[in-house]
Amino acid sequence: MKDLVYDVPAGTLIASGKISGVPFWIINCRSHPCSYIDVSVLKDYTFLDSDSYYSDNDVNCHGGCTFAEHSKSFKENGEIKTVEGNILGWDYAHIGDYMKCNNPVYLLAGHKYTLQELCSEMAEVIADLRERYEVRV
Repeated sequence: MKDLVYDVPAGTLIASGKISGVPFWIINCRSHPCSYIDVSVLKDYTFLDSDSYYSDNDVNCHGGCTFAEHSKSFKENGEIKTVEGNILGWDYAHIGDYMKCNNPVYLLAGHKYTLQELCSEMAEVIADLRERYEVRV
């Protein structure tokens, strides 16, 4: 896999698919990447949207969940697409992460993620959830 390119238009899909039956999307958000999963396919998973979710979640991901909504839009091949479900997401925009912005703290000292690293963490997050929840048939 090639390194993640930070210079793509905001909202551009850079990877998607399913791991163990769980749909995922990785999107470049101009200054940093974000990862998303649809937990509606997990049997008995209690989805809490918006602010309720941020303080009470069991997803072990980079920096914790920062997105919990019933849809997510992104650009794919220049077109806007929207997925619906119970979408959880997290970002790579924390101290220690590279962000393409005017703040030198992020540009000089931050870790620039590769697509391989993002996909590896996605697989780990989904594996952790799949140990606790079955996929709906």
